[in-house]
Amino acid sequence: MQIQNFTFGQTVSLRVVDGIAILIFDKQNSRVNLLSAEVLSELAAALDHLEKPGFCRGLVFSSGKENSFIAGADINEIRLAQSQPQDVVYAACDDGKAVFERIAALPYPTVAAMHGRCLGGGTELALVCKIRLMTEAKASLIGLPELALGVIPGWGGCVRLPKLVGFAAASALILSPFKPWSARKAWRKGLVCELVPERRLKARSLELAQGARPRRYRPGNLERCLRAATEDGVAAGFCIRARAFLLSTLMRLKTGIRCPAPAAAAQVISASTRLPEKAAFKFESATFAELSRSKACARLVELFFKAQAAKKEKAAKG
Repeated sequence: MQIQNFTFGQTVSLRVVDGIAILIFDKQNSRVNLLSAEVLSELAAALDHLEKPGFCRGLVFSSGKENSFIAGADINEIRLAQSQPQDVVYAACDDGKAVFERIAALPYPTVAAMHGRCLGGGTELALVCKIRLMTEAKASLIGLPELALGVIPGWGGCVRLPKLVGFAAASALILSPFKPWSARKAWRKGLVCELVPERRLKARSLELAQGARPRRYRPGNLERCLRAATEDGVAAGFCIRARAFLLSTLMRLKTGIRCPAPAAAAQVISASTRLPEKAAFKFESATFAELSRSKACARLVELFFKAQAAKKEKAAKG
């Protein structure tokens, strides 16, 4: 048995066993993994090895945390973006997309082995993997909650998700930031390729990385017809506008100010179905950069940190 170990910083490490690479996210001194500029830099350093011909023949992304894959982006960086020039934020979006594009271009099986919460940037990372494997556990949830902070997914989620699950399902997930999908729902929608018991996650992810085929959900005839009906241009357009209006109204009640993110997300999702991919990615980055400097984003991020502080205070007293 040939084993190689690499460490790239505080979060990312890489272990190669008999030609199969296992990349582990395990942020030191933290309960959860977050995707930050630092972590993306570590991931890019790991890709320098993973892109070498013959380095490995399969790759598994995994987590060292007990009930979490990747909980999303670092909210501190969204707070920082509010004081930065718009072109700097745009460039940060493009930097993240560039790392994810490198993963998408790897010539061998890539598996996101997910247990627990996979949110935001974690979901966008999973989207660029060829196979998404998730445990059946109740704790396993997947979603894109960015609109709850007044921004949209900025690392390709608005563009890749509609191509994977369809326009209607993608808009339903993105425009429901407080309601991530259960593992079973994600499997039935086509976002997750296979479900496994938690005890089988590691073994099955290695099998898939070696070329095994995932056991995908197969919808019946009636379900396929219903999906086709919801993808109709007129019906889908009405549904996404209605969802955006409802979410915008709820967020205005919460913040007291107008929240442009839902309508902006609807525009980007719609554009993803008609623009070339590169143009859609640019539109997504530009929209994220603009929203990150909005009053609504500042207010929602402030509320997020207040809620986190209140939880910590309650836990300390309890």
